Amino acid sequence: MAILLLAPVAGAQSLGETLQDCPGLVLSSDSASQQIHLQMTDDPTKMSVLWAKTGRSMNQIVEYQWGAEVLEANAESYCYGNHNMAFHMATMTGLPLG
Repeated sequence: MAILLLAPVAGAQSLGETLQDCPGLVLSSDSASQQIHLQMTDDPTKMSVLWAKTGRSMNQIVEYQWGAEVLEANAESYCYGNHNMAFHMATMTGLPLG
């Protein structure tokens, strides 16, 4: 399986809300993903991917491939108050067992 990166935590705010809720975030389209984590779920056919990026970056996705099929998982995005850092989480589904 290949994973290509193109969490909600206590006190985080969704980026889907207004910009006033995340005043420290500046729109950025070229920052690299940092602090990448894979997290198991209760379902063995799912796995969560969490990562951080400097600045506000919308429409984050995770692309993953099993065999010839390329799948996408849309990410939810969160921020912390006045920090210029956004956190993203996507859940890959349909993963094969074993």
